[in-house]
Amino acid sequence: MGKRVAAPKAHWFWRFVFPLALPGLGIWAYLLNVQGARAVLDTNTGTAIELISDPEAAGFQAFAEPTVTMLVLHVDDEALVGISVLAETIPDEGGQVVLVSVDVLSDGSGSSTLAETFASDGAQAVADAVSNLFGFGFLDVVELPASSLGELFEPVSPLLIRLADDLEVVDAVGDRDVWLSSGPARLDGVDLARLYGFVNPGEAGVNRTIRQQAIWQSWLAGIGAADDLSDTVLGFYAGVPRVVSVLGTGQSAVDVLPVAPVDETADVLIYELNKQGIDWVAEMARRMVALPVAPAGETWASVRLLNGTTDSAMLDVAIESLSWRTEIVVVGNVEIFGVSETQVAYHRQGSADAAEQLAEELNAVLVADLRTDQPVDMTVTIGSDWMAS
Repeated sequence: MGKRVAAPKAHWFWRFVFPLALPGLGIWAYLLNVQGARAVLDTNTGTAIELISDPEAAGFQAFAEPTVTMLVLHVDDEALVGISVLAETIPDEGGQVVLVSVDVLSDGSGSSTLAETFASDGAQAVADAVSNLFGFGFLDVVELPASSLGELFEPVSPLLIRLADDLEVVDAVGDRDVWLSSGPARLDGVDLARLYGFVNPGEAGVNRTIRQQAIWQSWLAGIGAADDLSDTVLGFYAGVPRVVSVLGTGQSAVDVLPVAPVDETADVLIYELNKQGIDWVAEMARRMVALPVAPAGETWASVRLLNGTTDSAMLDVAIESLSWRTEIVVVGNVEIFGVSETQVAYHRQGSADAAEQLAEELNAVLVADLRTDQPVDMTVTIGSDWMAS
């Protein structure tokens, strides 16, 4: 599967709201979603509210769901053998897969690898480490054993995999036998799951990650080529089939996190992120995730983001500016256009410091609007001075 070609950016509504409000349920589901959002935001009395469905209209507001992300930890015989970071992109109706070697140091340059962290501290510790590497949190973390992985592969198997080397097993007396020869091989779900975690004796672990990339590419291609999507996801494991179906039927790419060996002369290679790797993952994270959630160990203020101007493109710019430091919960427009000054209004005293910092960064007016009925920590209103800056 080739690299994804970036399409022209769509209106903020189609990028951040509409695809999430319309998961195949039709326009009425969307209207109910917006009406419910307005009711929660604007009244505690049950008073009827005028339905505004035009995203360009004054007063329109809707919930903005975070980008769908998933971290899959592949486990074989209680050992961590693979890490997959998944994200659904909009409006591509596809997504991105990034594979991370389990032999990478947990914080990019620490003392223990991700595999060792899993063995000593468990899945959550690995999820936290990967979250911090990528700079965003995951909506779902799934620990996927080899048996379940095989079940997920089975509906589209056999899959064609091209192997660069012979894969060998060592028997009880130390003799080596070839399990799979180099070259093309068509494998069923069981063998694919075994291959996913397989390493040759003494082989560098990063080679396994390259084979995992080939498996993912073949798997998604098989899903995309199927006549009936329901036949490709017969297995079910904690939501993985749904996300993989989106990736397989849309425009997606599978990449491997670039890493460098800590010591090339060591008998067992472990890896770290050098500057190239750090820059790569930072750029990839922005491409993968439009609306992130806070990474492990961080708390972002929740924000309602409103456009106070008639230029709808400004909201798109504002979303990109705020999305990696706040949790954008609601997007829309003010009741009356013509706002001149960008404003940050905080609704809880505990958010005052964060609001003050954000207002300073945006060169905005800071307002104390303490209202316990608000579902967000603060409201950011974009004024015409934002355009001027």
